[in-house]
Formats: sequence, structure tokens, C-alpha cells
Amino acid sequence: MPTAPAPVIVDRRAPAHAAQAAQAAQETTLCLERLLEAARAASAGQQATSWLHRRTQRLEAATAAAQQLTQTATVASTQAQHAEGQHLAQAADTAQQARRKVYAIYLAITA
Repeated sequence: MPTAPAPVIVDRRAPAHAAQAAQAAQETTLCLERLLEAARAASAGQQATSWLHRRTQRLEAATAAAQQLTQTATVASTQAQHAEGQHLAQAADTAQQARRKVYAIYLAITA
């Protein structure tokens, strides 16, 4: 005899949480972009060192990753606005994970 699938319990505030996660990811990515611009300006100077050039390249890669994660969080937030049940939970979780990863990138650079 087949069993009924377990009901999915979803926090109805998930769309709001996903939107907040996307906003936080966007703000943090904007900070990374500002850091990158400052690093590029310093790296372009005549007294720039090879260390600074390497750091700028790493910051470029980290900023690109953060931008992609922010896009993921934004898409997930949009999906959460229209999702139900398991899809809502997945969209909100995706946005939260993307936000955490952007913060981790930011902290790794600024620590």
C-alpha cells in the first residue's frame, strides 16, 4: 500500500526572507565592486607592486563570483514571490545560501 507524501511545511514569510537575502547580497556585492575599483586604481599607479596586481586579480574574480551569486539570489527571490510549497522553500533557501556565500566572500577579502 503506497504511503501519502509528507506535507511540506513552509514559512509563509519565505518570500520576504528571500527578498531580504537578495537585497543583502546586492548591497554586499556593491561594496565589493567599490573595493575592486579602488584596487584597480591603485594597481594602475606607477608604484604598484606585483602583490597589488595579484590581489586586484583575486578581487576581480571574487567580485565576479559575488555578482553571479547576487543574480542567483535575485532570481530565487523573484521565484519565491510566485512559488508554493516545496518550490517556495527551495527558492527561499537558494536566496539565503547565495547571501551567505556573498558574505563569506566579502569577509574573506576584508578580514
